[in-house]
Amino acid sequence: CDASAMYDRPPYQESFPELVKAVLSDTYGAEICLSNPSVAGMDSVWGAAHAEELVAALHPDLVYLGFGMNDIERPGNETAANIQSIMDTIRRRNPACEFVVVVPMVPNAAGGFLQRQKELSAAYAALTGEGTALADMFAVHTEILKWKDFSATSGNNINHPNDWLIRVYAMQLLSVLVRFQS
Repeated sequence: CDASAMYDRPPYQESFPELVKAVLSDTYGAEICLSNPSVAGMDSVWGAAHAEELVAALHPDLVYLGFGMNDIERPGNETAANIQSIMDTIRRRNPACEFVVVVPMVPNAAGGFLQRQKELSAAYAALTGEGTALADMFAVHTEILKWKDFSATSGNNINHPNDWLIRVYAMQLLSVLVRFQS
């Protein structure tokens, strides 16, 4: 949410799934089919309940899992267990599917939205291993917030990245799959 293209306003930037798709396609010279079954306001319990029909049925090769922002009162290990359930459901259909587990950005503490999300980095790191990588936007955003105020990185001043942070999200999501030259 909150990418400028979503509101048909300049600079018309797409959200990070589209940016990631474009870079992966360009980098690997492959046609990439993007499916984004995200629904605003849903949590990891919803994701686990709908993983079969929304994701596994598509037989994906790669899945980014970015739940956690709306799991504000759920302990990190419970949210991670829901993520594991989603991965298990998908791997029953496609055992070779790979995953990038995404820890979401820091929500606005001033509005009361920062609660249990700070537990997700460690909980999600425990899910990594063969075929599963971690993209920790919480850690990246925490560092950014040492230099920028929250409103400079958020589109809604609550829990959505603005165009600038969307590009940072895309870079972080790509960093686990693409070796960029320095």
